[in-house]
Amino acid sequence: MTLFNRRITDQELSNELKEQLELILSYANDFEVFSDFTSGNSPVGQKLTEILGYVGAMPELKTAAKKDFVNAINEVYSQVVENKSSLTSSLNSVKNQQTSDSTKITSLTEVTNNAKKNNVTGVANSTLVERLDNDYKYLANTKMIANDILTPTSKTRFIGHRGFNFGVPENTLIGFQYAGNSGFYGVETDVQCTKDGYWILHHDTTIDRMTNGTGSIKDMTLADIRQYYIDAGNGIDMYPKMRVPTFEDFLRTCKKYNIIPVIEIKGSGYTGSNYDELIRLIKKHGFENKCVVISFTTSFLDEIRKRSYGIVLAPLIPINTENLNYVKKLGNAMINPDNSTLDDATVDMAHQNGVLVMTWTVNNYDRAKALMDMGVDYITTDFLVGGGKL
Repeated sequence: MTLFNRRITDQELSNELKEQLELILSYANDFEVFSDFTSGNSPVGQKLTEILGYVGAMPELKTAAKKDFVNAINEVYSQVVENKSSLTSSLNSVKNQQTSDSTKITSLTEVTNNAKKNNVTGVANSTLVERLDNDYKYLANTKMIANDILTPTSKTRFIGHRGFNFGVPENTLIGFQYAGNSGFYGVETDVQCTKDGYWILHHDTTIDRMTNGTGSIKDMTLADIRQYYIDAGNGIDMYPKMRVPTFEDFLRTCKKYNIIPVIEIKGSGYTGSNYDELIRLIKKHGFENKCVVISFTTSFLDEIRKRSYGIVLAPLIPINTENLNYVKKLGNAMINPDNSTLDDATVDMAHQNGVLVMTWTVNNYDRAKALMDMGVDYITTDFLVGGGKL
């Protein structure tokens, strides 16, 4: 297939995409895939059709690149159809030799089982078709959807830490409104889940520090928490009677002010239903490909990735080889270390691995300027806005 031996003219089509299409061709040599593919209900066939339809609709691609890709998909179909009879015959022949040629059977089984193993996101699969399905979802949601967040720019983007934390109480709607009006690219907030399954904005695991109430969030219902007022934080005297916002309140505010939500998962002990609800709200408000989810707890991010390949993830971990490999395995992700750990070498190391760098929490102009000179892509701050004063 000559298309895969050259660089596609429009680089909206990534190398990873070409590699995955090559995998599709290699899997077509397995009898299991053939039986599924030709059954009429094949996830593989459906996904190939979806790829073709999606790419055809992408406005970013030039006409020539669209044509190349359509031809490539048609070649995949042709390969499957043309090889079906000969491959089926060959595999059946091997099956019939079980008693006389066990080596061939062992070899075939080993190759098939290896191909069923982890896909590009590390998810284990029981069949080759299942792996193809998971590989496709990864590509469709991370490589083929234009994502401004992971598009490198020459200018560092600034994220408002817990809103506009310098002058307004943290994690409040008024703080996010200030951040939106001040020109931040995005706003960071902390989320936790209540006893009755509502995601709310709060940094601590208890409400004691920021409200006139007391108690552990995971042991309280939303109604329990909303009966109390926020009574602490910068500028609190100007904003009396505010209540702890819900995550959905936050997303509505981000949409109104056209700012990117950066969502840090705090707390512990979450269920599958809790994660499902978080994803549901993100999708409901149109942020699946326009937000970043961060956490110090990488297992939280693994749960998000199981449910969405479109959400950008940014683990709060230092830059080293092991962690960069983890970020690349997550896919559609960047790395988010403490700014005090960064220097030219570490930032270059991340960028050479194709990983963007977000960092926290920078409130010193000189340090922010140094980080910008290093090429840091995102800076989280309590009040430095857009680098305009640097």
